[in-house]
Amino acid sequence: MPGASETLASFLPRIALDALRGEPAPAAPDALEIVGALLFADIHDFTGLTLDMARRGNAGPELIVELLNACFDRIIVEVTSHGGDVLEFDGDAVIALWRAADGDQALADATATAERCARASQVAVQQASVNLRIGLAAGPMFLTRIGGSQGRWIFLVSGAPFEEVGRVSRTTRPGDVACLDRTRSLVKRGRPALRREGPHHAPVPPDAQLIPYLPDILVRRVAAGRFAWISELRTVSIVFLILRELDGARPDDRTKIQSATVSVQQALDVWDGVLNQMLLDDTGHVLLAAFGLPSMSHEDDPTRATLAALAIERALSDQRLSFSIGVTTGWAYCGAYGNERRRRYAIVGDTVNLAARLAQHARQGLLTDATTATEANSRIAFEARPPMTLKGRREPTPVFAPQRTDW
Repeated sequence: MPGASETLASFLPRIALDALRGEPAPAAPDALEIVGALLFADIHDFTGLTLDMARRGNAGPELIVELLNACFDRIIVEVTSHGGDVLEFDGDAVIALWRAADGDQALADATATAERCARASQVAVQQASVNLRIGLAAGPMFLTRIGGSQGRWIFLVSGAPFEEVGRVSRTTRPGDVACLDRTRSLVKRGRPALRREGPHHAPVPPDAQLIPYLPDILVRRVAAGRFAWISELRTVSIVFLILRELDGARPDDRTKIQSATVSVQQALDVWDGVLNQMLLDDTGHVLLAAFGLPSMSHEDDPTRATLAALAIERALSDQRLSFSIGVTTGWAYCGAYGNERRRRYAIVGDTVNLAARLAQHARQGLLTDATTATEANSRIAFEARPPMTLKGRREPTPVFAPQRTDW
């Protein structure tokens, strides 16, 4: 069994651990330019699978996580054995990086290795009766450290390859690997590295350097020796935010992303929410926050989530940013998924999926589901909007818009 430090370190990508070694606590945001190849692998028809499992009641989220773990374990093994770094888990997807040394040939070699890993991952997950859609992209990116409110920080890798890799993965057939012509030319010129068997551990930074980047619930459970009991089903309220039209490669946009992130952190602090994840995909910069996690649970969490979302809406509107927000309430699996090598503290279930769908449709605004509107209507007025037909759902979904308040 890994020790406490190794357990905490497994929740961060290797590129972040390398940046932390020997470094004092951060005082300000910063950015490091990197070059490499990206792999984006997502589970085909995951929305349909989760909706089928959600109909099984409270057991649904656990079944979803069992499926994710069966797939993610196989992908993580392939990525690490091919010398890659699992950067992030994006719902039903894994994002991995092969960082390249200087020079065009090094980038071609990294891209060819990523492509070989993609083919091996397809074979590995088919043993779990699942197909992947995989996209590849390569080029310059940035490792950015953002946030800092109350000493909490986020590592974010961004750049044009991120927008490209998610987009091309959605154009391919299940079981295949897609990329644009310039990436394909790198694959053809590259010399893929040989697959390496067995674990490849690097020194782990001290706990004090890891803790500012990890959820409090995770840190507390590991410190108390109770990590084995971290996973559970809970009723939570989700705030799903999409920031659009910002490019992490541009210094001015990085400043805007930093300002938006701090605004989110501050609003969550007021209402006892937790910023659980931030990443970049083809929809934009995505932030996922939760209300109702252990030690931060309240009877009025739907109200708190809506009030926090309204505060975020005001702050981002004042900053003249393009954004949309979805808020939902319901059962979700809250806990770890992945494997001992690489994992994350995740919130998984139809409640999260619905929040994401509402955010995609909100368009410079804020939408909630019926449960949130019902639970929070004693303090907040809600306007019923026309039901929406959302991807993967058989019936139109009731949608509500909370009215601005001075709370």
